[in-house]
Amino acid sequence: MKQEDITMQYLGINYNMKHAPKLDSTFIPFGVWRAAYLKDAKTPIGLMDVITVPGLKVSYRMLLTSKGKLTLVAIDDSEKDWKLCRIEDKTIVKGGKIQLNLHDGRNILLDRNEYKTGDVLKVSFDGQKILESYPLAAGSSALVSRGVHAGKIAKVKDYVVVKGPSANVVKFDDESETVKGNVFVIGLNEPAIKLPEAE
Repeated sequence: MKQEDITMQYLGINYNMKHAPKLDSTFIPFGVWRAAYLKDAKTPIGLMDVITVPGLKVSYRMLLTSKGKLTLVAIDDSEKDWKLCRIEDKTIVKGGKIQLNLHDGRNILLDRNEYKTGDVLKVSFDGQKILESYPLAAGSSALVSRGVHAGKIAKVKDYVVVKGPSANVVKFDDESETVKGNVFVIGLNEPAIKLPEAE
């Protein structure tokens, strides 16, 4: 979602590109902000991104409604300093370190190979520290982020590794299922984030 759409439609702020400092973070840019800002004011805001407006003392997380549409969910201070990031891929880089490639385009370097693709990390904005991890496994809470069931919240019943070129499958407690790429884990037994109100 474009930043100007968010400022005007959701926050009631008259967006002006001249008020977009180029500093570092995942926060939407605006002249009155004191925290961190996006490097590029034209960068869209995506799933799980956090928006904070210090002047208004409000923070939001970008999520999906039950109908699969992007929406901003107001969050309190306990949630505003971190985001959930899904591990899309892993590579071994120079020095034998493990590079985690995350869904928002960022990378994290680790000394040990601790996580799997599809797992989700709770990552702080300050120093990009891993605060917690949520595996793609039975019992985890998950958001269906793509496909015909986008926006659905369900508990993982089983993760099935499929032999051959077909995508691995995630099965849920309600007997529905989807491919791995459509699933975004959002917590262990319960969601770790505040969710949109039911439509």
